[in-house]
Amino acid sequence: MGQNSEDTQQLSAEVVNLRNDNGSVGFALYDEDSFMKQPIQAQYISIQEGKASVTFDNLKPGTYAVLVFHDENSNGKMDFEENGMPKEDY
Repeated sequence: MGQNSEDTQQLSAEVVNLRNDNGSVGFALYDEDSFMKQPIQAQYISIQEGKASVTFDNLKPGTYAVLVFHDENSNGKMDFEENGMPKEDY
């Protein structure tokens, strides 16, 4: 994590080797209390040359998780097959 101000930090994440530049990449940031519930911050980032990166600002020092998926069709959600398997990379 990088410095943002005296009492907050920033966290950067990058995804590389995406299958294509279609759609965007959804990044969701969680802390221990919010994990797999409502993210504390979320962003959709465009893909350029198979890469997408994000920076989350104004974070208190702590432990965080970033969940990522390739929203290839830009519908704002992860798409699934009828059997429950994801159609989009994550």
